[in-house]
Amino acid sequence: MPSHSGRKVPNLTYHQHQVAQQLAQANWVAINRDVDAVLEHLDEEATHLSFKHGHSVAWFQHQFYQGGHMVCQKRAVSVFNAAQQIDGFLEG
Repeated sequence: MPSHSGRKVPNLTYHQHQVAQQLAQANWVAINRDVDAVLEHLDEEATHLSFKHGHSVAWFQHQFYQGGHMVCQKRAVSVFNAAQQIDGFLEG
């Protein structure tokens, strides 16, 4: 049966389909685990910075997650550099 996009989709056996679903699920779980680790680290840093600078934790979380004014200034990291920093954090 052709796909709606016009691409040919390989016909998988039942076992191949199960393996593909298990691999996709394992990949999704690994991604979620990595994202949770980064978000936990950011929350710890927000708490640390709130004590250090006297702003609320929510203010720092806004700066991290929502692209607050501080993040949007020229000294903010680019998306590529942020991805490199996250990869470095996850590697150890």
